[in-house]
Amino acid sequence: MMIKPIGFLKAAAAAAGVKDNFNRANEDLEANASWTLESGTGGPLSIVSEELACTIDTGNSEIICSHSDTLAQAQWASVVVTGDSGTGECITGVVVRHTTGANCYALHIDLSGSFIRIMEWNAYSVLNTVTLATAASQTGEAFTAPYTLKLTANSTALKAYINDVEITGLASTDSTHTEGLAGIGMLSATGTKVMTLDDFDSGDL
Repeated sequence: MMIKPIGFLKAAAAAAGVKDNFNRANEDLEANASWTLESGTGGPLSIVSEELACTIDTGNSEIICSHSDTLAQAQWASVVVTGDSGTGECITGVVVRHTTGANCYALHIDLSGSFIRIMEWNAYSVLNTVTLATAASQTGEAFTAPYTLKLTANSTALKAYINDVEITGLASTDSTHTEGLAGIGMLSATGTKVMTLDDFDSGDL
C-alpha cells in the first residue's frame, strides 16, 4: 500500500555534513530557524526533553526530515535510537540522497514488526530486509536502546550499520538516486507507537 508523505523539512547547509543533537526547548522541529517545512502540515516530529519524538497517532502517516546540505554522491547519515513507547507500529530511520518529495533511500527499523530494511522510498520498493534477530546475529549487536543506525550510499552500493558494524544481509544496489540530502524519515502506520531519536549526524564518505 502506498503511503502518502505529509511533510518534509530542510535545515541550513554546513560545510562537511550536518548534525543536530536536539538539545533545546520543546518545539515542533520545523519551528526551529534551522529547519524549513517543505510540504504537509508539520508537527509529527517534535523535540521533547531534548530528543526527537514521532508524535503521529493516526494510521498511515509519514514525514521526512532532511537537512539542506547537498553532500557528495558518496554520503552517510546516522541517528541514535533512544527508546519507544505506546502500542502499534512506528517505522523510523535515516534517509540519504533525498531530492524532492519521497525521492530518497531509507534505512527503516520497525521494532513492532521486528525487521530492518533498506528501501527506495518514492516507489516504496524494499531493496533488502532482514529480521532484527538475523541482524543481531550478523553483527553481534543487540537492538537495545540506545544504539546507532547508519546508512551509507556509495555509487550504487547501499549499506546499513548498527553501532558501526555492517548488517551484511542488508547490502543492496540501486541506481535510482545519485545525489541529494541526508536526513531522518519517520513513519507511523498504526496506533500510538512513538520512537525517540537523538544525535542525528551526516557527511561525505
